[in-house]
Amino acid sequence: MDTNIAANAEHKAGASSPDAQAPCLIITDNDRYLFATGTWNRSWEKLGAHPDVQDGVAGWHFAVWAPDVRSVHVVGSFNGWDAKATPLAPLASSGIWQGFVPGIAEGELYKYVIETHDGRLLYKADPYGFFAEEQPGTASRLMDLSGYAWGDGAWLDERRAHDHMTQPLNIYEVHLGSWKRHGNEPQGEPGPDGTYPGPGDPF
Repeated sequence: MDTNIAANAEHKAGASSPDAQAPCLIITDNDRYLFATGTWNRSWEKLGAHPDVQDGVAGWHFAVWAPDVRSVHVVGSFNGWDAKATPLAPLASSGIWQGFVPGIAEGELYKYVIETHDGRLLYKADPYGFFAEEQPGTASRLMDLSGYAWGDGAWLDERRAHDHMTQPLNIYEVHLGSWKRHGNEPQGEPGPDGTYPGPGDPF
């Protein structure tokens, strides 16, 4: 087992597996309204990957916002990275795709496969992922944060004691087109889309 996964388990405050009678995770109409208006302040509680139970079967619920695409699938070590094995379903016209995958365990690697209207398959890490694979890998990793014992209480207390509106502020700028270049080969000039040549990451 990954040492970070084991460390997370040690931090769980007696957390157990989901109750077999618990209701399945549901993205409500109100959630969709708040998301569409940019005011869903707790979207991380339902978007991304979360342990869930459906029809008495434990597994993980996946949800990702991918508007105006042909299809979305979830791939990972649990399905052999098969781009067609585990489709997600669109949630009305919200642009959110969701699905439930039974029987997979915390720590599994996964990504979303976005199929564009022109047939391209784009492998994307989870923008709401709670854990990421270490470099050079770029996949997300299933992680259950329920019952996790956060250790930042002292820092939060100190932050509350200061008026951040009167404190100095550092602003960092980054050129997204060159932020992550591929490999260690000479990069040359960027292409028309702003990216640099070099070997791509198939996943």
